[in-house]
Amino acid sequence: MVLFLKSLQVFFRRRRVSVVALLLLAGIMAYMVYRCYTYTLNWDVMLNVSAVQTECLTFFIVSLYISYEYIYAVRHSGLAECAAAHRHGKARLYGSAFCVPACLVFLLFFIPSCFNLGIAIAGGVTDLSYYGHIL
Repeated sequence: MVLFLKSLQVFFRRRRVSVVALLLLAGIMAYMVYRCYTYTLNWDVMLNVSAVQTECLTFFIVSLYISYEYIYAVRHSGLAECAAAHRHGKARLYGSAFCVPACLVFLLFFIPSCFNLGIAIAGGVTDLSYYGHIL
């Protein structure tokens, strides 16, 4: 847990990583609010889901950039030397460094999924297999 917190510190200290990640999360929220607004104009649930899926490629590319820059920052932060002194230290360091971008990717999955589920419920979709398809 301590290594995860240190990895989070490296994440937030690196401006080009943390600013891009925060802009990405803010952009996702803004886009999903926009999709909710456009849903009220045409009331088509499937049109909304397909529009969100096309934007997922952009989210994926930005998350790849964030992950690359973050792992680069972890490698050059000096934590590897300290971790190498402990048993399985490097593996634990890079494992915790992997968890930070994984949490970001989980948020990239969770936010649109919640909005899509909310839109499906508001649209009156009663077929339970549809909800499994969204996830």
